[in-house]
Amino acid sequence: MPRIEPFPVRVPEQDLTDLRLRLAEANQEIAAWFHADGLGRDELRSGLAAGLARWKIDGRWLREAFITPDPGPEVMHVRARLVDEGCTMFSERIQRDARAGKTVGGPPDLIAKMVVHLRNVTFADAYANPGSYDDDELLDTLTDAVLRLLYGANPDDVVR
Repeated sequence: MPRIEPFPVRVPEQDLTDLRLRLAEANQEIAAWFHADGLGRDELRSGLAAGLARWKIDGRWLREAFITPDPGPEVMHVRARLVDEGCTMFSERIQRDARAGKTVGGPPDLIAKMVVHLRNVTFADAYANPGSYDDDELLDTLTDAVLRLLYGANPDDVVR
């Protein structure tokens, strides 16, 4: 029996424009951490907090953009571009810290993609299950998880 492919949903142009703006803003919210020296835990947490706030407002669009398996070609194009931009910013931070001998081993692009996906899946879950976790608990845990992924089991051991 032939496999029936789902008909891709066409996203209105204005919705795509709004989505592009929201996603570009999501990457800018964490920009202070990308430029911070040392671990930059406060800057990372602040950027993640802004991202969480955005997900609480625009979670439906953001989930479509980052999580939905087959969102359609228009959204997939936006997703690819913005995930690449987010991964590039994370990767540049990782490469900078790797040159200083502060990060764990591994390809910076792969580690960056892991961080971006961890952030997006965590925020998508927070949007889908409001109230499951206290915001401060979620942000502290996510911040520490990202720092551990980048700097090892004990990020506090890294010179700040």
